[in-house]
Amino acid sequence: MRPKYKVSLIIILISLLCTVFIAFNYRNFQHFKENTMAMIKVKSGLSINYLNGNRVQTNEDTYELDFSITNTQTEPIYYYIKLLNNVSNSEISYKLVNLEGIINDLSDNLTKNNLVNMVAIEPGQTHNFSLIFYNPHKKEIDSELSIDLAKVDSSLKSNILKANKVVSQEEADYENGTSEASYLLELDLEDEPTYYFRGNASNNYVLLANYLWRIVRINADGTSLLVLNEPLEDSSPINASNENSLTTFLDSTIYQNLANFYDENLKDVDELIANAKYCTDDNAQSEEEGTIFYLPNTRIFTNFAPVATCPGTTSTAKIGLLTADDVMFAGGTTIANKSYYLYTPSIWWTMTLQKKENGQYYYIGVDENGSLLQDQLETNTYRIRPAITLIKKLSTTGVGTIEDPFVVKAM
Repeated sequence: MRPKYKVSLIIILISLLCTVFIAFNYRNFQHFKENTMAMIKVKSGLSINYLNGNRVQTNEDTYELDFSITNTQTEPIYYYIKLLNNVSNSEISYKLVNLEGIINDLSDNLTKNNLVNMVAIEPGQTHNFSLIFYNPHKKEIDSELSIDLAKVDSSLKSNILKANKVVSQEEADYENGTSEASYLLELDLEDEPTYYFRGNASNNYVLLANYLWRIVRINADGTSLLVLNEPLEDSSPINASNENSLTTFLDSTIYQNLANFYDENLKDVDELIANAKYCTDDNAQSEEEGTIFYLPNTRIFTNFAPVATCPGTTSTAKIGLLTADDVMFAGGTTIANKSYYLYTPSIWWTMTLQKKENGQYYYIGVDENGSLLQDQLETNTYRIRPAITLIKKLSTTGVGTIEDPFVVKAM
């Protein structure tokens, strides 16, 4: 090939590559421009004004998105704010600030993608937000803000989320408990969060079978854990061992008493109560001079780190007891606390195993001052506080107060 043709061919190839490069970068620029410039989106009555786009693509140490949400309907509606494709990095945090005071200075890390749930907005009202990212190590962030209508129905879960402040699990002080006003403690365990009532709750009452119950937890699957507001009059030992060998909770003396209570009082509402898993945490952690300590001994009394999962054996039943972890999530701890909603002036059992000593098993109780009580021999006789789990598909009336408790029925 003649030199002049080679030069022409090289020039053509370079021009072609430049054209492709420019087209590719122009497309990326247009995409970036679309996501970082002001835009308005309308979703079923929500008018969302993204003042500087809804996409975060940066490695800057701080970055801010400003946006507003307006209700264009004639009825109140609810919405949520979520981060899509969020960075699972605890070194990157955010602050969501709302001038109307709905969200004020809420901070968390980007391992959580639901920034706010079930926010009510009145007709014609506008909520203004600033979402500020803090990225001290200048990691790459590529995330998108999503705002949409929240599903609202008459279910127990929806009513609870609408009426309560939600706080991240990391913000709770488990060692010192809480006497604060009630809030929901959010635990990210599955695709959907689990919520615990914590503090001095006054809107978690349920009237069922002529008994008053308290909602302890809304599970990720939409079922809800309830405990009787006051312990039963009759006391009982646990007696879950036989000839110094631990047996199942379903073979224990206390379960037989619970089953009798169920048969006598709850059979008429059996369709509303789920077969649920109740936890006996029987995984041994250590042995010291012949005494076997189970995981809760350290978790509850040393580390103050409750868990909502069950590291040990579960028993599937219609009725059971709370765990020591449930009590700690609610606001109880190892010191006296008469201000959280599970307090009652009597000693009652949890079903959490603590240790085995001299061939005998010891459980954790709750004393008359509201504190978690260790070293309780299973043959001790304390009050029984039944726990049940309601099915997911329930509709409710009432607002959850003691004067107007939730009343549930199957959908």
